[in-house]
Amino acid sequence: MCGTIGDLTMQNFINLRKLIAVGMLWLLLWSVAAQGAGGPIEQDEQFLRRAGGFATFSEMVRLGVKKLALSASMSPEDMDSFMAEAQRIANENNLQIYRETDFLVTDLFPAKGTEGKHVILIYEGEVLEQYLALKEIKAALIETNRYSGRSRSEVARVFGHMLSYPDAVIDKKLMESGSEQTP
Repeated sequence: MCGTIGDLTMQNFINLRKLIAVGMLWLLLWSVAAQGAGGPIEQDEQFLRRAGGFATFSEMVRLGVKKLALSASMSPEDMDSFMAEAQRIANENNLQIYRETDFLVTDLFPAKGTEGKHVILIYEGEVLEQYLALKEIKAALIETNRYSGRSRSEVARVFGHMLSYPDAVIDKKLMESGSEQTP
């Protein structure tokens, strides 16, 4: 995987554009199918957008573009309705999913985006164990009053790398959040 945005090869860029195009096409096809059945209502449109995004991120994980991907955050009730579709998409891509009810909050993302909501982790292999271990490390740092400065920034960096973010993107997100920078 690329270490920085500058390392992004033309072939990787082309592959990423193809993945996005496939995801958008998938969403369009579902929208057309739903309209043919009497027209989608707002809730169905939201479900289709979520399914299209989930399918796109699933393909990115399957192809190795991302190590870990996240669904949109949803209310527990919406997630209940979405889980069967998420599992179907994951099965089609030979991926694993995990319904996260207590998302790992770091300085990469605002806490308000996942408070009281659920997120699905999309992954292959040992990634879930790594994610859960990182949550335990953060909890231990908080418990010992050491979740600040360099340790806080490092938890965010490790999570960013799990999400296959380049260092430049992680640095930018940490700067925007006001987190201390410790390269």
